[in-house]
Amino acid sequence: MAVSLSTHKDRVNLNSFSGLVFCAALITSAFFSNHSLAATNLFSVSPERCVTLRAGQPCFARLYFQWKVVEAEKVCIQGSNDEPIKCWSSRSEGNVTLPLNLLGTTNFLLINEEGTVLGEAQVTVSWVYQKKSVRRRWRLF
Repeated sequence: MAVSLSTHKDRVNLNSFSGLVFCAALITSAFFSNHSLAATNLFSVSPERCVTLRAGQPCFARLYFQWKVVEAEKVCIQGSNDEPIKCWSSRSEGNVTLPLNLLGTTNFLLINEEGTVLGEAQVTVSWVYQKKSVRRRWRLF
């Protein structure tokens, strides 16, 4: 009894099997690459959007900042005016709620003592109504 090892049906099954192995390897590498991100810095702000009634008006919001860095160090949250808003010494994680008036979409940075950016978050300011230009019409009656 002779067995043929190279039939068309076997080659198709072998190609399907190698495709499955490739997909499994791809999924495994994606899984491990996402888990390696656990050793990176995290920085977030909530809410990410502030809505004001009219364009051009400042937007008041109570923003919740949360951060985590790999090594404990002095870190600060900095707004768009390059001034520190809140700082911590020798910490690897923290959070704070701050009431802020935002004049427009604002980027916040988490920086260390050397000025290295460890994280970035943005709050988008939007409005309900466009700013109307006021026309003054003079009437005699």
